Amino acid sequence: MIKTSIQMSDTGMKDFERRVKKLKGSVSIGVFGEKDAEEVIIAATHEFGTDRAGKGHNIKIPQRSFLRATLDEQSDTIRKTVDREKVKIVTGTSSKKGFLERLGLFFVGKVQEKIASGGTPYIENAESTKIQKRRQFPTPLVDEGRLRQAIVHKVNT
Repeated sequence: MIKTSIQMSDTGMKDFERRVKKLKGSVSIGVFGEKDAEEVIIAATHEFGTDRAGKGHNIKIPQRSFLRATLDEQSDTIRKTVDREKVKIVTGTSSKKGFLERLGLFFVGKVQEKIASGGTPYIENAESTKIQKRRQFPTPLVDEGRLRQAIVHKVNT
């Protein structure tokens, strides 16, 4: 039989407790700006869909989730990564802010990949949209890449 014991001084225990208390934090991912900023409107319109688009507010744009869909697809990976990283943060081998930054960059990359690949199952642009844009972009959200480039993260500690 092998026995081991761990001894922790009062100072070490207080440091450990302090680290556990500091575990709280979050990462926000999306398109940020004023509610009437063009990229924010485009992002919300495609993420949730609308039946009030256009100058006459009578154009329907279907939901084309890129944020929620990516979160659903990556939730297991993110959950495992968070669980693994919590131990590193509490033991002092990693910083919470550094981890949240890496997590934000990872998720932003996955969202941008989803947009760039045309995602699934995005509904093709309507013929009228293709004509109006004077380009043949059958895949929504891809166009000029403005939405993809607008996806960023913010660390909240």
